[in-house]
Amino acid sequence: MLDQYRALVSPTSDVLQVLAGPGTGKTRVITARVAYLLCVEHLAPEDIIVTTFTKKAANEMKRRLNEMLVDYSPKIQLNNLFIGTFHSICVRILRVFGSKIELDSRFKIADETDSKQLIKRVLQDKYSDAPGASTTLVVKVTDKDINEYKYFISACKSKALFPDEVPLDLTDKAFEDHIYTYKKYQHSLRTNNLIDFDDCLLLAYKLLKKYPTCLHDIKHVLVDEFQDTNLVQLELMYLFGLNSHNRVTVVGDPDQSIYGFRHAEANNFYRMENYYVERGAKVMKVQLDENYRSTSNILSFAETVIDSKQKSKREPKKLKSNTKKENLPVYFDAYVNNKEEARRIAEDVRTLDYKYSDIAILIRSAFLSRMIEQELIHANIPYIIVHGRSFWELREVKLMVDYLRAIASNVDWLGYSRSMEFVITGLGTKSLQSIENDFESRRGKGHAGNVYKIIKSIVKEDRKGFSTKAREGLRKYVKTIHKARHILKNESKEMPKRLNKMFDLVVEQSNLIELVCSKKSKAKSEEEARNDITENLNELKNQLITFAPAEQVLPEDTDKESERLSEESKDSSDILTQFLDSIYLYEQTHYKQSKENDNSEGKVTITTIHGAKGLEWPVVFIPGLADGIFPSKYVLNEPNSKKRNATMDEECRCLYVATTRAKERLYLSYFVEAESFWQDTEKRTVSSLIKGRPMKLVEKRKHSNYGRAVGFASANKKAADFEKFKSRNARMVVQAYKEFSHIPTAVPVVFTTAKKRISRITGLNPVTGAPLNKKVKRKRLGMGRPMKPYPLGK
Repeated sequence: MLDQYRALVSPTSDVLQVLAGPGTGKTRVITARVAYLLCVEHLAPEDIIVTTFTKKAANEMKRRLNEMLVDYSPKIQLNNLFIGTFHSICVRILRVFGSKIELDSRFKIADETDSKQLIKRVLQDKYSDAPGASTTLVVKVTDKDINEYKYFISACKSKALFPDEVPLDLTDKAFEDHIYTYKKYQHSLRTNNLIDFDDCLLLAYKLLKKYPTCLHDIKHVLVDEFQDTNLVQLELMYLFGLNSHNRVTVVGDPDQSIYGFRHAEANNFYRMENYYVERGAKVMKVQLDENYRSTSNILSFAETVIDSKQKSKREPKKLKSNTKKENLPVYFDAYVNNKEEARRIAEDVRTLDYKYSDIAILIRSAFLSRMIEQELIHANIPYIIVHGRSFWELREVKLMVDYLRAIASNVDWLGYSRSMEFVITGLGTKSLQSIENDFESRRGKGHAGNVYKIIKSIVKEDRKGFSTKAREGLRKYVKTIHKARHILKNESKEMPKRLNKMFDLVVEQSNLIELVCSKKSKAKSEEEARNDITENLNELKNQLITFAPAEQVLPEDTDKESERLSEESKDSSDILTQFLDSIYLYEQTHYKQSKENDNSEGKVTITTIHGAKGLEWPVVFIPGLADGIFPSKYVLNEPNSKKRNATMDEECRCLYVATTRAKERLYLSYFVEAESFWQDTEKRTVSSLIKGRPMKLVEKRKHSNYGRAVGFASANKKAADFEKFKSRNARMVVQAYKEFSHIPTAVPVVFTTAKKRISRITGLNPVTGAPLNKKVKRKRLGMGRPMKPYPLGK
């Protein structure tokens, strides 16, 4: 508590770094620091910038501040606090001051689909224009190509580099080609009045570097989760605090920096310290090391992971447990294959004296969930998967968002084209290309371009080149947009009612539910599919109706731009625009639930380690701790030693984050062979992240069903070959325990025996191998959708 108090009352004239280990009350400290600035230093809310990693974190901080200040300072207007993610804060700045760098303040934010579509077009044009290219063949651009260029562009922007500023390697023609694509992509964005997710930061950096007085009233800057910032965010922090005489507070933990694939820089703590010291500022460090979450054994194990394997420079720290929970050992299991590992996890989950909601299974790679889900279903254990298919990637949601984009803008060609292509029968590629060419030619002549007017003229003039069915579809499409806009602007009803009526009109007139339902997977009945689509659209509508637009609390601009924005913000169509912005700015987490139990309570959580960051559970399982999985084979096989060391450090930090999610019980495991996915027969060894170093307070568990082989041969053959299976398994047990012979146990090892039960597949007793004369009840398997893997980056 003393360290937290020091962080709270440290002089505001100094640069402050709060190094907050896991479970040390980081959120409470940064929230109390803001309250201290408001109540003791008497700063106005609009004079403080607070950046958080997620929108959820920003809302939680506001809630805590309200509770803190409700009695002490009820007159403080917390709605004026400049709080949000870096991206949301930068968009608010660009909306007001963007005209200074020739940016139309009515810009739209390109989503993932927009960005990939524009990059694909740039690549197609480039290949088509190449010498010797065919003029009749359509150039095919693969998703791999698009992702490669997109990653390169994002990496440049995260380092605050515009196309002309990227250092050119004259010996690398491919690199030069990437820079060319970057330039053309930026031109395409500007032509469509779009900025992408990375541009939100890059353009704000350009603006504030040239016009630092835009934020002349800012008196203090606070950055949460500082370990997850990239270089352009670091530069933005410097610029945010430029007029405050470097009054900056950052909170984070370099040991929990696990977003390298998003270009986060764990070394930003050291860069920041050097930057301010060179400018004569005093940098004060406060370390929070009192952990209120985990037992001392879990913390000791986590500390050995990060301390012994981390190659890069790090601040030494020793976390102290401040809990009264039983100090159980960390459990470690080794299995012959992944099916046995998953089966044992399911058995432990079923027999532990904890609620299912108290248990989490954290996985490094998404494919590991397949076998675990299968075994949980067999054991009738309800579960949810976090970071499954995103809500915003659902077909019906994406289509409705495109329709809303067309309603909100006359120039958003990508929104218009995708929604028209889906809902209008008979409108083919040539017809869409004709509309786009008309739109581009008008923009090329200096006109603003107006897709809505072009479509109206096609309908009115019965333009040739469009079938009767296509023209009728366009007529209905234009009429729907016109009605929707009329409802938003002219209806004498409250805002939520207008938005609700507009939304329902679009769903009904576009026949959206039926169209999406006809293209759904046949795995579900038509009624189930329709219900799912309706539920998802209702969720989207609810988010739109309850959306609260952020107020502009920036200093007044010298021109009339801020006045114009203020007037527009009263318009419901502008609320629609801000809502669309919020979709792209904030990552949404969608829970995919197992269908065995529709009740949202009492379920085991399966999530990636990145999805678990900031969360905690009494019981945590971490399977797949084998080389080739954790760390991945791509990390182990990286030829560049510098890159390999950096990615291995991040893998180490991932394991540190995973282990420190556990409050009371921590179970680690790995398997030697993988059964049935990708025909992977490679023998695996224990992860190099924990191999070859002392592991105190770790209990090795030996099971009589260790390495039980599972196959699909007949029961008679299984019985006949059982002695061979036992012999093979014995060799595997010896191999596994040789790998762990270096581990000294600080407590007696307890060998547990699994309960006898009938094998679902063979009908044999899994311990004795004897055939049983009981008919095995077979159960149809069903699994949740696999999760998206987290790329490791390059």
